[in-house]
Amino acid sequence: MRILIIQSRPAKDSMITQELACIERRLGDRRVTTVPHNAVTEDARTDWLDGVDGVVFGGSGEYSVHHPLSRRWVTPLRGVLDAIFDRELPCFGICFGHQLVGLHLGAPVITDPDREEVGTVQLRLTWEGRHDPLFKDLGEVFSAHTGHSDHVVGLPPGVALLATGQGCTTQAFKVIDRPIYTTQFHPELSGAE
Repeated sequence: MRILIIQSRPAKDSMITQELACIERRLGDRRVTTVPHNAVTEDARTDWLDGVDGVVFGGSGEYSVHHPLSRRWVTPLRGVLDAIFDRELPCFGICFGHQLVGLHLGAPVITDPDREEVGTVQLRLTWEGRHDPLFKDLGEVFSAHTGHSDHVVGLPPGVALLATGQGCTTQAFKVIDRPIYTTQFHPELSGAE
């Protein structure tokens, strides 16, 4: 299995290697080859999807999906998302990836320092989350690691809310008719990481 990892980080960001290593550790001992690309330092293209079985959109660190200076690389990423939807490729968006999918589907994304979350937070599964095959074993209330000041406001159409939190109500959702999941929190991180 080949998994495309799309990162959105400056070229010298030390988190590039850490994020990739964390995602690879979470894949465990499965026979997976990761194919990393960085949308900030490369031009995002739909041919990145050729020959891959799934896609993970990672975090971004300092970038916002809605900031005008990010448009030069967010716009091509939205073209990649269109192709993911068309091909019905499995996709998982983490933090920035969650915000990108939310924005792409029509939900506002804002920067709100009053709702910033950094560290470990308590989250709650919704009814849909408690019945979702990917989320149901987390328990109705679970701890997750997070670090963001941007968040998706409300739900875009065509998604099911899976997890919510006190500071950020849209912590996870799934696109109803596609194998596309997103989380505002960071499931790739362990407590130590």
